[in-house]
Order: sequence, then C-alpha cells, then structure tokens
Amino acid sequence: MPSFFQRLFQPKPAEEQNVALQPPGQPFPWPRGAQLTALEDVTLAIPAAAIAAGEKIGSVIYGDADLEVRLPTKPSESLIYLRLKEGSSVSLSKSVQGVVIADDKIPKRIRVLPPPNEKRG
Repeated sequence: MPSFFQRLFQPKPAEEQNVALQPPGQPFPWPRGAQLTALEDVTLAIPAAAIAAGEKIGSVIYGDADLEVRLPTKPSESLIYLRLKEGSSVSLSKSVQGVVIADDKIPKRIRVLPPPNEKRG
C-alpha cells in the first residue's frame, strides 16, 4: 500500500508534464525550436507567411519522414497544413501561432518539448 501513495504523490516524469491537450480551432503560441510530438493523429495549421518567398520549406519545417505538408495552392489560402501521425514530431525555425484542425471539438494530445535554449525551472 505505501508504494501506491508514494507513486500518487511523486512528481510526474518530465515527459508526462509536457503533454498539452489542445482544443481544435484555438490558436496557441509555437515558439521557434519547440518540438511537438503527436500522441494521436493530428493536423496542425500554421500561417503560410512562415515561409517567405524563395525560402525552402526544409529551412523552416523540420519533421519526421512521415510528416505530410500541404502548402497553399491559391493566393487566397493563408495556411500550411501539417499532418502528423501518432508518434511523429515537427518543429519550426520560426515562432508562429499554430492551431489544431479537426472535425470534432475533442482536444488533441501533443507532447511539447521546449526549445533547447529555454530553461525550465
């Protein structure tokens, strides 16, 4: 029985503390260098302006091989869509406002690893 109470009151591992429940449609700050890992299939959207004219996609978006990127096809489209499968990760070289895209209103579970230069304490 004491082990149950010890586990109950012990601090959670860092990987559990960094899990966000992000509701679809609600913008969130995505700092440059922060790595997001999908704990379930999820689609994220970022402003198309994150990639300047003439800039290479790979210089801004860093992701796993199974990351799907959908760029705007018309001038009227203003978002880039990033589709992550469960366990896939993505980070950006620029700070942006991101948003979860989903047909339902169920918050999506995403692990957030802060930028390497950000100290947590």
